[in-house]
Amino acid sequence: MELNLQDVSLTINGLVSYCKCKCKHCLLCSGDDRIQQIPYDKLEQLALKFEGIRAATGINTSLCVYNCSDYPELPHAMEVDRKISAYAGYQNLNGTPIRSGRKLSEWVSYLKNECKVTNANLSWFGNEVFHDSFVQCKGYYQYLIELATELSKQKVNYHNTVFILHSNLEMLEELYSILNNLGGTISFTLLDYRGNAKKIKNEFLTQEDSEKLPGFLLQKNLYNAKRNKLQAEWISLIKKGQLPNLTSRMMLLVATPSNIDSYLRMTCDEIIEMFHKMDKELQHSLPSISDLAYKYGSKDNILIDFRSLLWMWIDSWFEDNPQLNKSLVFSDLHTSVMWR
Repeated sequence: MELNLQDVSLTINGLVSYCKCKCKHCLLCSGDDRIQQIPYDKLEQLALKFEGIRAATGINTSLCVYNCSDYPELPHAMEVDRKISAYAGYQNLNGTPIRSGRKLSEWVSYLKNECKVTNANLSWFGNEVFHDSFVQCKGYYQYLIELATELSKQKVNYHNTVFILHSNLEMLEELYSILNNLGGTISFTLLDYRGNAKKIKNEFLTQEDSEKLPGFLLQKNLYNAKRNKLQAEWISLIKKGQLPNLTSRMMLLVATPSNIDSYLRMTCDEIIEMFHKMDKELQHSLPSISDLAYKYGSKDNILIDFRSLLWMWIDSWFEDNPQLNKSLVFSDLHTSVMWR
């Protein structure tokens, strides 16, 4: 495989704070002990190495602290992001500890005034019973309702991401009505084929499911239908030579106890060159996209975006070829590259 890619982003990632949920789709496989914790101060030191890189190269850098935004150094992390990122001020608030009443009000005030959070994200999976079951934390749906209410009250912008699943199709319209009354912007999305979502392919939409998508999603422009197609439709486009154009390389530098000191000794140029070598080896380990489609495209006809479909086929290729270096395959849990 040969792709002509441009470097567009580099995130500095590391596990500092443990999530209070264990969502069944978690891209970080939270609670599975797949990645070891590192001291925040070392992660910050690594991130600050990249100060000025965006201005010099056009590569946007950002600090992404795993797995949850509830840790004492959050104000410092937000300040680091203001120094290195074009998207400073954002925080995903999923997985934070359940708070209520005065404690919740004071925490949101802390996020707004001390951490300077300007945009937040909340994720939703269905009605109260289904949501709490999916995130494996009783009471979490109600906590998010109260958190959304408090964010609106204190005028902190936030976005509601609703995941469309095989099991929640009939809940989507009612959930939309509830969220619309709370405030915040809303969008609906499918699962990415990454992390623990790979274990719940039964929740990816089938062709029959795709025909049952509520009409209000498109009417209100809440769902990007152009991004997702049935696997059979993607294969048809590939056969016609109408492949989606992959042009961007996103680099994930995932710091762990075993590599953080090595990364701190490397220059920024050396780290970027490491990614280029890694990506070249990955591409040379793969056949063409057409060959992947021919070999694996007869499997489940699920509704999926092209990037996730390619990840699924690449996983199958590496499983069938155990002599290849599987550490090259994209994962949020180790240093790797993502294509778009």
